[in-house]
Order: sequence, then structure tokens, then C-alpha cells
Amino acid sequence: MFVLEVIVGVVLLAAVAFVASHDVRGLDETDASTADVGVPQGRLIRSDDIDRLRFRVVGGWWGAVRGYRYTDVDEALAAVQQALAAHEERASGSSARGRPGARSAGDVPPAQS
Repeated sequence: MFVLEVIVGVVLLAAVAFVASHDVRGLDETDASTADVGVPQGRLIRSDDIDRLRFRVVGGWWGAVRGYRYTDVDEALAAVQQALAAHEERASGSSARGRPGARSAGDVPPAQS
């Protein structure tokens, strides 16, 4: 009889924990156009902009698994990629002129994730 009481108690505790942590509101993505992550508009991102980036976190129990919102991170990474490509293009244009076989930023495929 004692074993049955322990099993019922564990099941009840698990059910209460599940219901208490079951918050699916965190799965809702807000409109990306309203988010201000800190990526500068109208110019390339600079190294001092990195400290000002603020990503929104996913709420609820799913946030513990996912962490930051994918759209925020993708926006920041796209800005960094654009700035690096512009820098590489300037660097290859000034230092690789006339060198056969020199690569430009467009010759290197983007990293696959």
C-alpha cells in the first residue's frame, strides 16, 4: 500500500509541476519590425555596437530550451556579416590589386550552419 501512495504522490507532483511550468505564451514571436535589438540602421555595424546589442529572450518553459529569439540573433549576425564583407572587399581591393589569384569577399562562400 505504501508503494502505491508514493507512486500516486510522485505522479501528482509531476502533474502540478507540468501545469505550473506550461506557459506557451513564450512561443509567440512578436513582429520583428517592432524589435530594437541595437543593430544600427543606415550604417555598418562597428565593434563598439556589439556591447549595445540586446536580444529578447523567449519566455516560459520553452525559453529555458531556446534562450534568445532567433530573429534577433539572425538580424545581428546579418549585420556583422555585411560589415565583414565590406571590410574584406576594401582590404582585398587595396592590398590585392595586381596580384594574380587574390580572393575577394565574393569568392568565399558563406559559412554553413
